[in-house]
Amino acid sequence: MGRPKLQPTIIPPNWWPTLKAKFLKHAFSYYPSALEELVVQVKKRKITLRWWAENWGVGGTWIEQWAKEALIEWGQVPPDFDSGFIYIPVPKGNRAEDGFSFTIKDAMPDCRLAFGASVGGVKLDKDQPADDWKRFRDSLHRQLDAELDIYLAQSLHNGSLQEFVSYTDEDLDLKLQVAAHYVFGKKSAEELGQHPAVARERSVITRWLEKILPLLDLRPAKPGTKRGSKRAPN
Repeated sequence: MGRPKLQPTIIPPNWWPTLKAKFLKHAFSYYPSALEELVVQVKKRKITLRWWAENWGVGGTWIEQWAKEALIEWGQVPPDFDSGFIYIPVPKGNRAEDGFSFTIKDAMPDCRLAFGASVGGVKLDKDQPADDWKRFRDSLHRQLDAELDIYLAQSLHNGSLQEFVSYTDEDLDLKLQVAAHYVFGKKSAEELGQHPAVARERSVITRWLEKILPLLDLRPAKPGTKRGSKRAPN
């Protein structure tokens, strides 16, 4: 039997920036010299931010802009290399108008004894719970569900929420690691496939990169592009 077909899931606004943050954490975990150059050498103006970005293959991308903003933030709170955790400040993707709000006005539980006695002879429907509190809760849940359906339809229409066929967390994490090695390590699809943790054919890795890089707002290197590291300027 083949692998089960992945079903679309609803992606919230902060999914995309969180994806980028996880990618950066993998990149700096495997290539700590990239982070050290950024925090130490760029800050001390031994190299320029543009040189750093071009050298690591991220010139002109959101990573270069992120690095510029991160240096400002790290000027206030420097990264703690000894802790093993570096805070990765990535801008949030959600806006105030993307949020959901729901207000219940004048909600009052109905009394079962009142049906047929003080409500004009109206009878309780057969499918309605006899318990007053349960009937009240069910009514409020129906109102909430209706409002959530409206919110979902509107958010999908304006792009606040998106339907997306996503990977499992484990598969996604592996593909982010592959992308980190591809971008910062300048590894080819063939080299990546030979890694014991990956062990896939070149064509498989190529398909992975074709899917994961656009999610990260990154592009594959053009065919024939030399991807070796440059020497730091004197």
